[in-house]
Amino acid sequence: MNSCKIVAIILLTGSINLAFIQNTLAQSLLANPLEVEIDKSDPVIPFGYQRRKLSTFEINRIKREMVKLDRTAKAELQEGRGDNAFKLWYRQLKLARAVDVETEIEALGKVGEIAWLNNRGQDLRNIANRAIAIESELKSELSYDLLTTFATAYQQFRYLPQALSIWERIVADSR
Repeated sequence: MNSCKIVAIILLTGSINLAFIQNTLAQSLLANPLEVEIDKSDPVIPFGYQRRKLSTFEINRIKREMVKLDRTAKAELQEGRGDNAFKLWYRQLKLARAVDVETEIEALGKVGEIAWLNNRGQDLRNIANRAIAIESELKSELSYDLLTTFATAYQQFRYLPQALSIWERIVADSR
């Protein structure tokens, strides 16, 4: 009788642990990779990043790497390796963040459009959530140029209510 109770407790404990592990894995798979800070160990990110302004040379080096990543990601996508392609694009988006806000928003728009065209819902949500987060952080500091960049990006990945809202704001501000 006692051995039956012990076996039942072990099975129950094991199933609870399994459920916890499955839940943790599901949450980690759904986590937005764009919410993670820039990897300072990335070979393109210069030493002292965020403590000083990047030089023109460093910015150009990052932009060249972004172009290479985009080219490679497009080739991966064309060969049917979408997951690999989006890993490269996520790195590209993090590098764009290191350059400046406008570069990041433009990159989000381009990669978001690719996600939309390829029915990659989770990637699209990740990209849109990053754009929305940037917009809310900069709410009071949005210039005309940044507003148009945001509106264009939202249009590219078909978040039309946000795009329309920004275009309406631009029209209202121009009056």
